[in-house]
Amino acid sequence: MDYYSLDHLKHIFEKNLDVQLLAEDLDYCYLDDNALEIKKKLKKYDYDVIGVKSNNKIIGYVTQADLQTGKIKNYIQTFTTNELISDSTPLIELIYILKDSPYVFVLAGSFQYKKSLNLN
Repeated sequence: MDYYSLDHLKHIFEKNLDVQLLAEDLDYCYLDDNALEIKKKLKKYDYDVIGVKSNNKIIGYVTQADLQTGKIKNYIQTFTTNELISDSTPLIELIYILKDSPYVFVLAGSFQYKKSLNLN
């Protein structure tokens, strides 16, 4: 029986397994949507975050915990560089990234924010 060496397994995790295996499509709402209605949607689907779209671009996100009365635009958070990763980021690297950031958004193809990872 052949056993993989630790170096071989490390190579597989670093070169062959990337964040696309875990990433999900990012749902979105709009700046003028009612925050309480979006909060209901997030609870219904058990989402912690949802993207915010304006002018055909995802420009940020809101969290379920923050939403109260008013419009989504009152609660939007812009993406930070710590929250954005490439779709080719190795899974092994993702473990370290998620240590410092509860949400990670994956830049895919056209450099729009298309995917979301949340391990909370």
